[in-house]
Parts: sequence; C-alpha cells; structure tokens
Amino acid sequence: MRVAVVGPNGYGLVHRRAVHRLAAAGRARLVALAGRRRAEAAEGAPVEGVPQFTDVDTMLTRARPDIVVIATPPHARAGTALAAAAAGADLLIEKPAVRSSREFAELTGALQRHGVAAQVGFQALGSASLGAFTDAVGDLRHAAVAGAWWRPDAYFTRADWAGRRRLGDQDVVDGAIANQFSHGVMQGLAVLAAGLRDPLVLELERYRSHAIEVEDTACLRLTGAGGVSLLAAVTVSSDRFLHGELVADGARLAYPADRYRIGTGGRWHTTARVPLLDNLLDHRADRRTPLVAGLARTETFTRLLEAVLAAPPPTPVPGRFLRPHPDGGGLVIDGVLDTIEAAVTAPALFSELGVAWARAPHRITLPPALHSA
Repeated sequence: MRVAVVGPNGYGLVHRRAVHRLAAAGRARLVALAGRRRAEAAEGAPVEGVPQFTDVDTMLTRARPDIVVIATPPHARAGTALAAAAAGADLLIEKPAVRSSREFAELTGALQRHGVAAQVGFQALGSASLGAFTDAVGDLRHAAVAGAWWRPDAYFTRADWAGRRRLGDQDVVDGAIANQFSHGVMQGLAVLAAGLRDPLVLELERYRSHAIEVEDTACLRLTGAGGVSLLAAVTVSSDRFLHGELVADGARLAYPADRYRIGTGGRWHTTARVPLLDNLLDHRADRRTPLVAGLARTETFTRLLEAVLAAPPPTPVPGRFLRPHPDGGGLVIDGVLDTIEAAVTAPALFSELGVAWARAPHRITLPPALHSA
C-alpha cells in the first residue's frame, strides 16, 4: 500500500515510524512526504529515497498515494483532507480532524462522493481495554474523565499556533479539552454513545494559569436527553500527575496505558491496542473491516469542540492560587489535582464545589447532529 505523510515533523514522526514498521512487514511503502520543512531521518523513520514536497497537490499528483496520513497543525487538516479525498486516497487524520460541524459535513460529503474512508487519530479507541471496560459497566448514565499534567511556559511557545485562539484568519485548536485531554473526552463519549442523545447541553468552565488564549484547566459537563451525562475535569497546570482516567460506576480506565480496573478494589488489567494505520490498511483491503476511529464516530466530539472554540475566553486564575512548579518553568494551580478528584467523585463542576477561583459555567445547547439536521 502506497502511503504519504503530510506534516512529517513533530508528531508526524510517530506516523513515519508506523509506516516504516509496516514496510518491514511488507504491508506498506512510504512514497512521499509533504511539509513546510524538510523531514530529516530519525530512528525508525528513514527518508532516503523518499520524495519530499512542499505542496500537497503536487505530491498527490506525482506520488499517487493510496493512503494519506495528515499530521499538520489542526487548522490545516480539513483542507488537506478534502484534497487527498478528491485524489482517491483513504485518510488517517490527526485529531481533531475538523474544527466545526460545517467542516465535518464537508468532509463527510467528500468521503461519500469519492468512495474513500477517513480514520481519525483517536488511537485510544483501538484499545481492548475500552471494549472490556464498556462490557463490564454496561449501559451507563454517567461517566467522568480526570487528568492532571504539567506543561511549562515553553510548551506554549513551541509553535506559532500553540496556546492560541486564532492565527491570522484561522481558528486554532488548542487547549486542555481540544488537545491535551481530547483522548479522554473521546473515550467518555464512546462509552456513553448508546445513551447520549440530543438535545445535548454543555456546561463549560475554562481557566488559565499560563499567559495563553485558551484553557490550561477546565471542567465541563455534557448532558443529553434523559439526563445521561459526561463530566470532564482536567488540567496541564498541576505539580502532581494523573495520566488520564475514565471513571464510571467504580470502574476506572487508564486510557493512555491501556489498563482498566473493575470495582474499587479490583485488579488492574493491561491489554493490547490496534494501531490505527494497521486498521486502515485492513479496511482498505476489505471494506467490511470496520474502522476503529472512523470520522462518523467523532461527530459528537466535533460538536463539543466547536462549542468550546466559540465559548468566552478562559478566566485567569488569580495569582494568590498559583505557585511555582518545583522544577521551574512556570506556575501551577495549588491543589488542582485534589479539586479534579473531588469533581469526578461528586460528580460536580468546580463552581458547584465552591472552589475559590471557579466561576459560573458557560451554558449552550449544541446544534443538532448532521444526521438529524
């Protein structure tokens, strides 16, 4: 299978290594790279003999890939995906694939017109732990996502779009919900998919401790018809670490590590994960093989993301609640992991817990899903 990677640097290196692994197994061949900067060879990702382009349309015409992996900055993904679909290529698009319901509808239409498929880079959906967790907890009415990381000030200057709300005339997708903990939110939506029905009401609290335009700390609750709800409480401004967990009925899914536990005193189980590119290759060979993270599965996430991007700017956390990270590099919110754990346990928004720096949530009813519009 002929594979091209657009955006081969940064996280694109992970995809190049995946192609190289599949090439060693005789399943794929890297036929082109396209990006603003030339890609250099790295361990597990050679570039010798691979044509490199700065223009995607030229690459598509000359390389004729069967599959295009898109790892560009978020605001460039939809346009690249439309061009690749028109060229007849199946797609693996980094998450989020699109920024709005309009882009979702455009890409969905393009896939149908050209008879191609799109996988979105929510790789945790390929974990056997998710299936085992879902089977064990059954039909849920409530689930919660918790996560606490540390990102220093330098993290938000690593690229021109990092920490930004807009770049020129483009909406930028960054922040604790849209970027760092998007996998956790998607996991929560996946386990509640059977019961989370329109109308969907979002209550959103966004905060920042860094000098950025998006949230580094957030709490949200998405509630569907009949009261089924997902709560997420996350931060990248913590001096204590919680990789990311989905919590429901006493069960926990540590989605980044493919581990799950049923019941408070249960044993942790570790499972395997189906790589997204492998799955896309299988799907291209036989369309009866379902995609792990097909575009259609991400529609509710896209609607949620669109509402977050349109929400009021994040509230700055007052300086009296901040202190230097022990390793330097910026400020953390004092006791924020305790706040997150309390929110998930309750479950409740930060403001409902009476957290001193919290403010009343922004509330919005999400526009209807594409199939019901």
